[in-house]
Formats: sequence, structure tokens, C-alpha cells
Amino acid sequence: MWPKKGDVKGSYLILKAMLLKQKEPPSEKYLPEQRIAYLYFVISIGLVIVTGIMKVIKNIMGVQPTNGILFWGAQLHNLATVMVILGVVMHLAAFIVKENRKLLPGMFTGYVDEEYVKERHSLWYKKLKKTYEKQY
Repeated sequence: MWPKKGDVKGSYLILKAMLLKQKEPPSEKYLPEQRIAYLYFVISIGLVIVTGIMKVIKNIMGVQPTNGILFWGAQLHNLATVMVILGVVMHLAAFIVKENRKLLPGMFTGYVDEEYVKERHSLWYKKLKKTYEKQY
């Protein structure tokens, strides 16, 4: 789930293939842009939490952070909040892309269509098939 070497290039190749209506490169369970988005959310939500704690600490009796800490803590908290909101909007906007619409039912059921997996996550699909065949 964490970004891997080559994810930026992989994201570019997938987006290019979608825009030019070409075949996408083979992908694992998580697409490169999904791994990058995951890191983006970890950083932005983590920043909201850390700066939120800083904002709460000022309310503890006997603790008086400097004005600079309070100011920059508030600014970073606001920035991180905007980052989270933009991330959610961009995440939902991904459904505008036709290739991603097949994932919408999976958000509610936890399952995705096998044909979708075969098409967009071919490396993961091969691994699943291999595991399934070993079991049966």
C-alpha cells in the first residue's frame, strides 16, 4: 500500500493511457496513483492530528506555548484541513473517469467485478488465480 519506486512514472503512464484510450500497463492490487494518494492522506491527516494536539495543549493549565508555535500550529492545521478536503474531493472526482466507475459498488459491498480486476489489476489477478488454483 505504500508508494514504491516508479509509482510517479506508473501514474503518468496510466493517466496517459486513459486519456489516449490506450491499454494501461499491468498493475498490482493498488494502482500507483492509489499508493501515492494513500501517502498524501497519511501525511495530511497526520498533520491535522499533530497540529490539533498542539492547539489543544494551549488549553492545559500551566502550559503556555509561544505565540509563534500557536500561530504556525494554527496555519499548518488550516493547511492540512484544506489538504484533506481537496484529497476527498479529488478521490470522489476519480469516479468521473469511466474506468473507475466500476469501483463504485465496491465501496458499498467490499467486492469488485472480476472482469474489472482482470483488466485493470492484471498482476494482482494472476496472483489471485495462482493462489486459488493451489487451493483447489
